[in-house]
Amino acid sequence: MANPKAKDLIISLLEDKSQTKVKVINQLDSAFKVLLSSCKLLCKDLKDKLKGKESALLLDCYDRNSNSFELRFGDESLVFQKIPIVLQIDKSHSMWTTSYLTDNYQNSYCGIINVYNFLSDSFRNNRLEERGYLIARIFVNHENHFFVEGKRQLGFLYNDFSSAELKADDLYKICESAMLYCMDFDPQVPDYDAASAISVGELKDQIDYFISPSQKKLGFKFYTDD
Repeated sequence: MANPKAKDLIISLLEDKSQTKVKVINQLDSAFKVLLSSCKLLCKDLKDKLKGKESALLLDCYDRNSNSFELRFGDESLVFQKIPIVLQIDKSHSMWTTSYLTDNYQNSYCGIINVYNFLSDSFRNNRLEERGYLIARIFVNHENHFFVEGKRQLGFLYNDFSSAELKADDLYKICESAMLYCMDFDPQVPDYDAASAISVGELKDQIDYFISPSQKKLGFKFYTDD
C-alpha cells in the first residue's frame, strides 16, 4: 500500500534540494564572473606598475570558454575552471565538524572553481601531453559563503565557511596568492632514470619545438609538498 507520508517527504526533498541547487549555480556563475573581472583588474594593476618594462608584455588574461579563463604571466599560466554542476562536500571533510553544516545540510551543497597551474609554453606549442597541477579549489554555496582548499596561503587564509561571504576583494587576493605560489613553484629536473628513455616521437617533438621535458613536477600531491 502506498505511503502518502513518503510521497510528501520525496516532494519536500525534491523542492528543497532543487531550489538550493539553483541558488548555488547562480552564486557560482556570479562568483566566476567577478573572479574573471578581478583577474583582469590584477593584470591591469601589474601592467601599470610595470609600465615601460618588457615584462609588462608577458601579462595577459583572457577567456578560454564560458567555463574557464587563463591568466598568463611570464612563463606561467593559471587556468580557472568552473565546474558547472552542484556537488556536496564529502561527509569526511572537516567542514562537517561545524554546526554550519550539521544544522543545515543544504549549506553543504557547493559549486567549485578549480585553479590549475601550467607552464604557458605548453599552450603556445600545443604540447598536449604536459601536465598542469591543481593548486586551489574555491567552494561557493547558496548563501554565497565560501572557503578555499589549496597550497600554502591558499589553504589556510580562506576557511571561515560559516561566516565568510565571497566578495570581489577576496577573489582579487586569491588571484594574487595563486600567482605568488606559482612563481615559487619552479620546474624541476625529472628523475634521471625516468628521463633516460625516449621514443622517436618524443625526440621529434623536442627537435621540432626545441624543447625538453618541462612539466613542473612529477608525483604532485595536492595537500602536501614533497
